[in-house]
Amino acid sequence: MSEGNKGKRIFIPTFEDIKRLRKRIGLSQAELAKRAGVSQSLIARIEAGTVDPRLSTYSKIWDVLRRAGEEMKLAKDIMAKPVIGVSPKDPISKAADLMKKHDISQLPVTLEKRVVGSLTEDTIAREAFKYRSKRAFFALPVSEIMEEPFPIVDPSTDLQTLLALLNRSSAVLISKGGKTVGIVTEIDVIRAMMEK
Repeated sequence: MSEGNKGKRIFIPTFEDIKRLRKRIGLSQAELAKRAGVSQSLIARIEAGTVDPRLSTYSKIWDVLRRAGEEMKLAKDIMAKPVIGVSPKDPISKAADLMKKHDISQLPVTLEKRVVGSLTEDTIAREAFKYRSKRAFFALPVSEIMEEPFPIVDPSTDLQTLLALLNRSSAVLISKGGKTVGIVTEIDVIRAMMEK
């Protein structure tokens, strides 16, 4: 270590770091190999820890991953805002009107700026069939049919994490400093992936 570097820690990525970052970014071994100008089998062996590549090769692979990570879009880049929501006390008709007006399929349910539930078009349609009087159904408060709140993440959440959450929920809320600042749905992630 030179005098100028004394006391500074230098990060040297491990085989596990390469595999973890590659997967987080969403690159296949073949794509990483192509971008780095090496064979896919070399990437596989590096990730398995069965080969110790030259430093120049290792640096090239890490540089490709670092640049790809910087290009990766985050929740803050693709979220829709402002977030349209309803109160648990609002009638279901108000929620349906908001969905129609803003061409959206889901709404967070908030009480005093705190997310307490969620409501989707599917839920409204499913629950409406249980009532003879549609007028009575749409006059009910949202709290009667709302479901669990959407997952909440911070603005720096990556696309892969968002997509994993969207496999279990129709939307993900983005929160900063305790305030909901955006919402992401599957179509937002798909559009972002198409732009990459």
